[in-house]
Amino acid sequence: MERETIGWLLRSAAERFPDRPALTAGGQTRTYAVLDGLADLTARRLLACGVRGGERVALRCGTDETAIVLLYALARIGAAVVLPEPTQDWERTGGLLKRAEVTRLIVGDVPEEPDALYPRPRYPEETPFSRGVIYTGQSACVSTAYLPFDAPGAPMVSAAELQRAEGAVSPDAPAFLCCSGAAERCSAIRTSHADSVDAAETLAGLLNAAEDDRFCLALPLSDPLSLAGNLLAACACGACLYLPSSFRTGALLETVETGRCTVLNGTAAVYRGLLERADLPHWDLSSLRTGLLAAGPDTSALLQRCRRALGLSLRLYSGWEAGERTAI
Repeated sequence: MERETIGWLLRSAAERFPDRPALTAGGQTRTYAVLDGLADLTARRLLACGVRGGERVALRCGTDETAIVLLYALARIGAAVVLPEPTQDWERTGGLLKRAEVTRLIVGDVPEEPDALYPRPRYPEETPFSRGVIYTGQSACVSTAYLPFDAPGAPMVSAAELQRAEGAVSPDAPAFLCCSGAAERCSAIRTSHADSVDAAETLAGLLNAAEDDRFCLALPLSDPLSLAGNLLAACACGACLYLPSSFRTGALLETVETGRCTVLNGTAAVYRGLLERADLPHWDLSSLRTGLLAAGPDTSALLQRCRRALGLSLRLYSGWEAGERTAI
């Protein structure tokens, strides 16, 4: 496997920190060795479903363990992962993904009570994806394939075939497209495997992050800050990523308090939402030590407020410089 690919990043973490916690969600923790094994298993099943390196695959799932395993598995076989904003309804998302030349869509379960950041999507009877839809959940949804991750006997290719697919992934190949905007005026931040790994290692260094850190995921993975500064940066240093039950401020505070999280990266909206809570002083946030605040208008003043109120060494983040913004 080439160095400086997403597959190499996770594999390297599993070799260096096999028994360290990598992911905590819904009261369950996965070690790096287990997460790497799940990514391998899922990659073999994706290959059996016909997914190939070089194609653009949209991932529209909740931000949960399944989504993260899928993201690593797709990157491992060289598929470019397209991540639309979860706030968009199907009409907007479908048009955006068509313009992004997505050939396949992977969807999962949706929440019983969708919140503002993850409304229940609606899928038409016919999809614009030439290679179909892979469905990973249990609720009713249009599906041309079913990917039962834990089902015995589920179709999968051999480990040798996965190894060949991994070996063909170039560090310069596109890894992620984080899409935003309306279908008529949409754009995407496109990053290669090498750029993604470099951004992860740079941000982990900026945060002075280490294997005993605990990152709280405060943003959907479609946000470049969340993808590079949380998921990949945690992997680069062997830290654990904690997934809240939702992106509402109460859920974030609960995750920080119960998980004793040390790193919180977010946008101005995330931090303003926390500061506006009347019950903020009642939460135990003493474990927090650092984080990144996405730069924007008036964020310098917000930075100082956060430092005083939350007592953490917050840094401004001016964007994923390694990525290339392009119209789609």
